[in-house]
Amino acid sequence: MKLGNSIYFMQLVFTLLIFLINLLTIADGKTWQEDLTLTGNEKEILDKFRAHVKDRLPHDYMKEDVYLIRWLRARYFNIPDAERFLMEHLKWRRDNNMDTIFEEDWSDYDTEYKYHLESRDKEGKPVLYVSVRNWDLRKAALTGRRDRFNRFVDKTLEEACGLVQELGEKYKNVSQGIFILNIDGFNLVQHGCLQCISSLLRIIVSYEAHHPGCADKFIFVNLPEAARPVLAAARTVFHPDTNRALQVYGTNRRRWEKVLREYFHPDQLPEELGGTKIYSGTDTDDDLKF
Repeated sequence: MKLGNSIYFMQLVFTLLIFLINLLTIADGKTWQEDLTLTGNEKEILDKFRAHVKDRLPHDYMKEDVYLIRWLRARYFNIPDAERFLMEHLKWRRDNNMDTIFEEDWSDYDTEYKYHLESRDKEGKPVLYVSVRNWDLRKAALTGRRDRFNRFVDKTLEEACGLVQELGEKYKNVSQGIFILNIDGFNLVQHGCLQCISSLLRIIVSYEAHHPGCADKFIFVNLPEAARPVLAAARTVFHPDTNRALQVYGTNRRRWEKVLREYFHPDQLPEELGGTKIYSGTDTDDDLKF
């Protein structure tokens, strides 16, 4: 691949990643209590919204304030828009059999496209950690498995946001999670093909349409230097809440390790992020079993 095309593809990929953050317009650092705190007018809207939709909600967790508020906030507390948004999501769940997605055999993808949900921040928020090095998007796109990979993405997000919901119900102090993307190992062959970019877009569409407000922080580490001009230009049009929540760091390990230590105890971060956490199913974990 020529140098000019390589730079173009890299900029395009990271523009899409930045676009993902822009779509989410998430608030920064909300606690459980803050996430459920509403003005008098917002509480009145929530009650009306619940009355409109409660008989069509198939699961009890969907009737909880913390769940309904997400759909309202995603549509600026406009009841008709939020109702339409939620109903489209429920139709998608039915059409795609999302209630039984974990019963499918994911053994091949769980091995080839690892992600981890075992860490917690100091406030108890669950973490979805993905290392780009371990995700060969080109292989998924070019071997005729794109549809299956897209469903795997849906399964990943469903599991991560389901864990947020589960911990919230159990401890009453969790309403959002944290997403950490380690970009160390990014290369154009594995991650920069056109089909790979399509897969990245699928991640964007799935999150925005089906899991609004699930994430509290998006932390990117080891961002290549070539992507920084794209990021700088994009941040000028970001929503203020997005700019406060988005945390992007380059390859200066000392800098991002210091930030991560503010949010996490060392035993909740993997070694590549400066911690001591050994995730189950990793090579290191396998070594310890012998």
